[in-house]
Amino acid sequence: MTQINSNIILILGGVNLLMCTLLDVSPIIFLISLIVWILFSLTLVSLEASLLSLIFIRPSIDIVGYLSVPDWPIINIGSSITIITIILSLIYLYQNRQYIYNTKIPLTRIIILILVVYITFSFTGISLSMGLQETIRLLSFIVLYFVGWIYVVNQNKFFNLIKLIIYSSIVPLIVSYIEYFSGGGLYTNPGFENRIAGTFGHPNVLAYFSVIILALISVILFYKNNIISKFEREVFAVIGILYAIVLLITFTRGAWLGLILFTILISLAQYPFRTIKRSSIIIGCGIIFIVTYNVLASPNILDLKPLDQLPVINRVVGLFNSDPSDSVIWRLNMWDDAYNKALESPIIGFGTGSSEMIIEQTRGTFRGSLEVHNDYIKIFLEQGIIGLLIYFILIINILYTLYSIYIKNKNIYILTIATLMTIIYIVSFWDNLLRGTVLMWILFLLLGGVLHYNQLNNKVKCN
Repeated sequence: MTQINSNIILILGGVNLLMCTLLDVSPIIFLISLIVWILFSLTLVSLEASLLSLIFIRPSIDIVGYLSVPDWPIINIGSSITIITIILSLIYLYQNRQYIYNTKIPLTRIIILILVVYITFSFTGISLSMGLQETIRLLSFIVLYFVGWIYVVNQNKFFNLIKLIIYSSIVPLIVSYIEYFSGGGLYTNPGFENRIAGTFGHPNVLAYFSVIILALISVILFYKNNIISKFEREVFAVIGILYAIVLLITFTRGAWLGLILFTILISLAQYPFRTIKRSSIIIGCGIIFIVTYNVLASPNILDLKPLDQLPVINRVVGLFNSDPSDSVIWRLNMWDDAYNKALESPIIGFGTGSSEMIIEQTRGTFRGSLEVHNDYIKIFLEQGIIGLLIYFILIINILYTLYSIYIKNKNIYILTIATLMTIIYIVSFWDNLLRGTVLMWILFLLLGGVLHYNQLNNKVKCN
């Protein structure tokens, strides 16, 4: 760090402290101004460190929501961080443009194409501002994909990314448990009134975030022993156990299924015969448990609650009992309304980011959330068959690239990211994961990182 940068940092820090003192700002505003100063300081010292810091704090900021200062416009903290990240990422990409010019980065063409689609349909839609907002969200995923690629200049840096993401989950974890034990969760359905959301806006986002963290912890603990210390192994193990409990008490069935799918797909790919054998044993034990519980639950024996009245079991059974209070029926009605509306403009849709406005016009606000809870119907509604087709091409390209590499190299990290991406695209049929900015940031950052990691790994093997 040069002397001039040191002086600038000290001067800005002094001005920041002086302004906060003179204006008698609230503690939260002081904290945010302090974070901004630290990030600016990091940028002067190291742009890369500043970007990593933004990625580190991003899972923790949704709980802050909006910043309101008298006589100033209301500031959306999440959106502000997104814009800052995009700007710093573009500068970072420019500074490292030789990596872009001298190497062939996979998926570049289809990624640029989908960005063009988002921009184009922003101008043809019913709301330019909403379209540009959604485009900016997509752009943040894209730039982080390239940041991930450029950052991983050696294999250790890929492992640093994984550890950074795991450590970034500590604050959401602490907030989740505080929320649960204080009873501050969200009310949704009878039987699970305390659904926790942690630092996120909804329990579903916390649940899928938990799946990603559990997947990363699993792969780093069980498949590579020399990249973390014994102490880190113990810390990650504790975080994993605590997140497994968090995932359970979010009562998000899609995320439960996602973790099960991840475990099955990874196990089948690595140990097919052992997985089939153990799965048979688990299924057999499950059947024995159900029969035994039902016998013991009899009023003449232990007089226990019926199995289907236990909160977790009831949540699963709710998929099949057509309970009007369950979200399944609500989703089916939402999809039907959104799909039928999309057929009114099936080629180009109603414009990027317009889905909530269209749903409000179609269904009103009295039926609850305006989110479609299906990324594919959402894209069809907003961008028509053109946008949906290109989105499917993107998915196919990502999964084909990852799985074809795994078939050749049998790299567990490639398989992990491939499986996570597969799960995300499966559960997108019943959840709106494209709106989960934190989830997409992590996945696209890791996607770029793991592809470059694989390329570097192949070079090492060749040498």
